[in-house]
Amino acid sequence: MEFCEAIKKKRKELGLTQSQMISGVGITRFQFSKIESGNRKMYIDDLLKMFELRGIDGKSFWDEYFDNSDKKENQETITQKLTLAFYDSDLILAEKVRNALSDMKDISEEQRYHALLICKAIKGDISNIESDEKKGMIRLLFKEEDWTKNIDSLRIFGNAMTMFDESTRHVLMKSVLKEYQCLADKKEDTQLRIAEIWELYNFMCKDEQFLKLNSNWV
Repeated sequence: MEFCEAIKKKRKELGLTQSQMISGVGITRFQFSKIESGNRKMYIDDLLKMFELRGIDGKSFWDEYFDNSDKKENQETITQKLTLAFYDSDLILAEKVRNALSDMKDISEEQRYHALLICKAIKGDISNIESDEKKGMIRLLFKEEDWTKNIDSLRIFGNAMTMFDESTRHVLMKSVLKEYQCLADKKEDTQLRIAEIWELYNFMCKDEQFLKLNSNWV
């Protein structure tokens, strides 16, 4: 089942209108209507807030509406599952998704590494990624010369940031800042991805002068 269909079905099961379903979430009924019709992505923060406000258990939602053996499951649904598992520190769900990915032929290499990183992060074991896997992530990250323009490469960088030493992390972040000086001109999805990367870098960076100089960037 597609994510948009599952959300709509859950809303109807609860006997709620679209306006009631999103009350307090921070999105409009028009936006939610597009989400239910499959014409707009729902960000994980909004999804988690809606689950909380409507008393929906995230794990039960995925178990009820999505069969991990379904090869038609799309990348957006998988990403949302992994992110939900990360926020809930749900290693069982994360491993379940990762195992399902291993049986899918049409899933990107980036998505497989994303699942690995999520599982490692929940375990607190991200520094112990195997050498071959690290090389694979780095190869994928820099598969294109202008890697900062590639959304998959940006996602890998964000997820694997702790894998790099401080000096390398700093150089890579400067490349991102240079490419996205005018973030307001970019698409909404790109803005969100870059903002997430900056937030994580901001948390890890020890260079207070660098952070101060770029404090108004996002």
